[in-house]
Amino acid sequence: EDPDADKKFIRINRAYEVLKDEELRKKYDQFGEEGLDDSHSGKGYHSWTYYRDNFGIYDDDPEIITLSRTDFDASVSGSDTPWFINFYHPMCSHCHTLAPDWRWLSIELQGVVRIGAVNCDDEYLLCSQQGVRGYPSLIAYPGKEKFYLEKTRELLASFILDRLPTGHGIPVTTGMLYNMRRLHSAPDKHVLLSNKPWLLASFSSNKLFDDFKMTLTKLAAIFSLNISLGDEDVLLQYYPSALVLGSATAILADDRSAQDIAKDVLALLPPLPLIDNDEFTKLHSEIVSSSSGTEGSRQPGWLVQFSSENDDVDDELRKLAGLAAPLPCHRVLCSSLSPGLDCDSLSITKTPAFVLFKPGGGYEMHHVILYPHYGRLMAQDIANFAREAAGAPHFCTLTPKEFPSVLSAGSIWFIDFYAPWCPPCMRLLPQFRKASVLMQLEHRPVQPVHFASFKSSVLERRSNEIWVVDFFANWCGPCIAMAPEYRRFSRIVSSIEDVFVASVDCADYGSFCSEQGVRSYPTVRIYRPNARPNDFSTYNDYARDAASFKRWLYSHLPSSVTALNDRTFEQILRSSEPWLVDFFAPWCGHCHVFAPEFEDMARRLEGKVKLGKVDCQAFQWLCQGAGVGAYPTVMFYKGALKTQNARQNPRGELLNTLDPDAIVSHLTWRLQQEEEVASRKTLPKDEL
Repeated sequence: EDPDADKKFIRINRAYEVLKDEELRKKYDQFGEEGLDDSHSGKGYHSWTYYRDNFGIYDDDPEIITLSRTDFDASVSGSDTPWFINFYHPMCSHCHTLAPDWRWLSIELQGVVRIGAVNCDDEYLLCSQQGVRGYPSLIAYPGKEKFYLEKTRELLASFILDRLPTGHGIPVTTGMLYNMRRLHSAPDKHVLLSNKPWLLASFSSNKLFDDFKMTLTKLAAIFSLNISLGDEDVLLQYYPSALVLGSATAILADDRSAQDIAKDVLALLPPLPLIDNDEFTKLHSEIVSSSSGTEGSRQPGWLVQFSSENDDVDDELRKLAGLAAPLPCHRVLCSSLSPGLDCDSLSITKTPAFVLFKPGGGYEMHHVILYPHYGRLMAQDIANFAREAAGAPHFCTLTPKEFPSVLSAGSIWFIDFYAPWCPPCMRLLPQFRKASVLMQLEHRPVQPVHFASFKSSVLERRSNEIWVVDFFANWCGPCIAMAPEYRRFSRIVSSIEDVFVASVDCADYGSFCSEQGVRSYPTVRIYRPNARPNDFSTYNDYARDAASFKRWLYSHLPSSVTALNDRTFEQILRSSEPWLVDFFAPWCGHCHVFAPEFEDMARRLEGKVKLGKVDCQAFQWLCQGAGVGAYPTVMFYKGALKTQNARQNPRGELLNTLDPDAIVSHLTWRLQQEEEVASRKTLPKDEL
């Protein structure tokens, strides 16, 4: 008898069980023997089948942009470009079921909306920050709106197209076209009469308009142009300017996709203006000298496309001037430039290349670091780069000629040595740029105060001033550990008027600190406004970080947020003004953390949206009527219609994020939507 017969029988029986069970067979294909172990004590590796079928579902799809955290921050969070993003997990069966429809959507809306995907197995932190709690999660940006409907192709497409700010364009009648020249000379110029090129789609019946509506929506999003709707025969006409109503170019529209029509329209758009060496030198001198101008007159930047005679013609770049506005854009041939300020001196080795020149003489070059599978430059990417680079005037590229002067300048420089072909370098570059912006932000540093100035600055402070003072000793370990957070706190609150952050080194002024009653280090005090000279509050919290200092300071500042009760909340529901309301509970720790952020939003949205807060412990029934199920909950009320007895639903628009930047971005976008709707309702009427 075979001594191993028992083991062989168990192995054969186990194999038979796996083969006959579909779920076990799938687990074995994906994870091998480890997948059959119910103890889940895997070694962290997967089978070849897993990496072939499940790992990175959309990595090989050229139309779908797979985003990392760095890509997301640069292209989604920092942009007004419409995105529809699929947050998925490679082990999610529903995600694989959705994949064919997501690929169809990316092809159907190519050039209209950016279709993206985030692998939450790789980017867990990003998915967590975006509030992803299940897979797949489909979210539209800007606005961060989640898709909750059935995931059919038609519903997916209509969901994102309905959220495009461009809509179907501006409806125009024949009489308005006739009166365009006269309207342009009127004191109140209508939004229709812009200097952009525009595309007129005219129809002989409502049915034809309904059939063509989807294509119009896509075209409006592709170009962000004014697509006007009239009442003539079925026709698409391109006008180079709203002021030139003759000699329009007709475009065949019947049975063609929006992408095909867009190619014809792109070819009609004007290219970037071509300038010669003299004009380039003059404009470069102007941008260099503009750093000495006033804030209002200073030119933020100048975008230049460096080309050669052999470059392929790419109509995609014709959209750049409109997308990058108000930054001026020009094109120049490398062969036309004089030595000293030419392509060689700027280390341009391949054309076309795009450079953003900054006030004072600095510049940044655009690198194709995102979505290389596109195989070409995308106008929207270049425009996003130009805006980000223009917002970082102290971040620049150093040439070999300039580098020695930095070493001998005597000032502090933070330099990144990188290579354009190095992926980690390219991922760092946007973060390095952001760091330069944070460092350049105008702020008051922590002011050192000695006994001679303490009386005049702090004790004799103006009635509206508030001083935060840290009494420390330079030999004190906890003081040294707290110092970076205290400096960070100073930067965070630097934009708040009449708030000053200072420090006193008690190692140098020991007797003075004793006179002020300082017995231990560090001691942080707030000297309150409208109080007696020596009236202060001492910080007693265990946490000594910037966020805790900020919450403590805000508890001593007048609030910009209106405290609401049941009567004032009812007034909001009937008001035509937009309101943002924070529903909180006094015992909720997260609410206390969020409160200073909500105060900051009140300052950022001043004049646009009013902010209020409701104590759900005191007004329990009010919060239940609003559908509040967790704290804090933030809801947006856009304003009631201006009709008699109009009232909003107490269950306002729920915001699924507590990130201040995301909320402000969403509200700005929502207000723009409301303005678009209002402007269409107030279009000038013709005589007919």
